[in-house]
Amino acid sequence: MDQQQPLTAAERDAALRDIARAPAVMQPFLRRAVIDPIGFKRGLIQTMPKMLFALLPMFAGIVALFYRGRKYPEHLYFAIHLHAFIFLALAMTELLKFTHEAAIAAAGGIVAAIWVPVYATLAFRRVYGGSFPRTVAKEVGIGAIYALVSGVAFVIMIYWVSIAT
Repeated sequence: MDQQQPLTAAERDAALRDIARAPAVMQPFLRRAVIDPIGFKRGLIQTMPKMLFALLPMFAGIVALFYRGRKYPEHLYFAIHLHAFIFLALAMTELLKFTHEAAIAAAGGIVAAIWVPVYATLAFRRVYGGSFPRTVAKEVGIGAIYALVSGVAFVIMIYWVSIAT
């Protein structure tokens, strides 16, 4: 399914020349992706679960900033619950790809894209209370900070994979 043709020597050399003109901060992982694409992809796949595991308590901490008055373990329990639901929804969309029916896989993706934020809002309201507009506003704030933290973690992970052998 995910078959890609390896680069020819000329294509690889041209890519490496282009990478030399890229910003210095991007060169290490671009170079690794061109020189050893299979190892780079394998490294990302092996490192991603560790990164997500490390981000879980950070998400709980971000939630704690927006919902004070509870002890951190309560926020951590909520974070585990919400992430488990999201991982389940994503796993279901991946499983639907095995039907080899694009319409079914797309429908599953659309359902997950709608149901995950709806479920998250319902979960936040059930656990923390508050009005619908206030809950959504806090979710947007939590999501923005979490996206920033996750982005930084992802960049660190890419660099880690690039320098690991």
